Amino acid sequence: MLKRTHIINYIAETLNLTDYLEIGLGDGLNFSSIICANKCGVDPNPGHFTLEGATIIPLTSNEFFAKCKKTFDLIFLDGLHYADVLERDIKHALAALNPGGIIICHDVSPTSEDMQQVPRLRPEWTGDCWKAWLRVRREMPSMPMTVIDVDYGVGVIYPEGKAAYASVCIPPGDIGFESFATCKKEWLPTISADELPLFLGKANLPFPAYRQIKRATLNSAPRANRPFLVYCPTYCGSHLGEFFGEDRLFDVALNDYSGKGRGLDLAEWKFAKPGHKWPGIHANLQELPVNYEYYAFIDDDIIISTDALNTLFLVGYALQLQLYQAALSEDSICAHTVLKQRQHSYIRATGIVEIMMPIFSKTALDICVHTFARSESGWGLDLIWPDYLEHTGLAVVDVVVAEHLRPINSAQWQLANGNTAAGECEAILSWHSRRLLGVVEED
Repeated sequence: MLKRTHIINYIAETLNLTDYLEIGLGDGLNFSSIICANKCGVDPNPGHFTLEGATIIPLTSNEFFAKCKKTFDLIFLDGLHYADVLERDIKHALAALNPGGIIICHDVSPTSEDMQQVPRLRPEWTGDCWKAWLRVRREMPSMPMTVIDVDYGVGVIYPEGKAAYASVCIPPGDIGFESFATCKKEWLPTISADELPLFLGKANLPFPAYRQIKRATLNSAPRANRPFLVYCPTYCGSHLGEFFGEDRLFDVALNDYSGKGRGLDLAEWKFAKPGHKWPGIHANLQELPVNYEYYAFIDDDIIISTDALNTLFLVGYALQLQLYQAALSEDSICAHTVLKQRQHSYIRATGIVEIMMPIFSKTALDICVHTFARSESGWGLDLIWPDYLEHTGLAVVDVVVAEHLRPINSAQWQLANGNTAAGECEAILSWHSRRLLGVVEED
């Protein structure tokens, strides 16, 4: 399902917009998922929200625009959902917009009268933002404005665009919701996402959509369909339905460690090689494309959705993270409790990323991949990767939560060579210490 995030990222990519301002951060998920080089978020109550590489300003929109001297390419208005406030924010945003820039407004097309009632009467609420939209259209009838008919109405204002739709005379005075509901397709006007490229003057870049643009931009090898990869060991693929959502931004590689090769039909890359996770990854990566931007290695008992994985990959790509993971739910079983979700945090630097679901950038994988073959259990690998990456670009993304509810049993493993997981960890740390001292050479 298309959301405002898809629309914003498509516009940013299509028009090459890099300086992004968001008014009203809400849960922070949209802000975290926008791919722009320079991002600024404004909210009077951001809590402890921090996002590496972004600026967070704890002010109201009115206070911010009164003080701000900076201008922006792309401004998303999703603050207080009252008509007077949005109307003021739009006019401030027009003054703060760079040439060729875009303003986007959320919630301008409510689907029922109680949904837009002020004060708020229900959880699903848009406020009366539509009134502000019509006032601006009435005051500036020649300015190109349209509303994408998704996600309660995503309004797009393109001051320097060529109006794709004839201006409409909005009736004077207050307009009741019944009249609005009858005429909103003409008054807003509403269009489908497929019509957005025409409005932007980019009819040669069709929507749907954003993920097609990213595929073309992020990788060029014809065998890799998407920019990111999820690799998962599995026993006949029975648990992996959530990985195959139609909107996924990632390809899937599965290794059926039963050796039977069953349940792999939906995956782009299929292996049926018995053995443990990390040596298997080390061997199977030789048969995978090298041009994915990020690689996630997810244990078969991690519970996480397609949407959550999409968000994780977009956050990592936007912030150029090296090695990171989703936060774990409070009831998850894990070795490092620092990786459990922290309230009022969206992303934070960390000293470790656990072996159950690490995500590597292409560069980080190139640096660390040779270590995978050193451990069947994986124990110890997560302790040495930060050194290889010089302790930079490591993070846990608290806005995305995964669950790991199965008890950790690798401590009881007796490996084929007679070693244990704890023994492997000790051996890896000993080898790594000697490597750092120059006593042994890198493999």
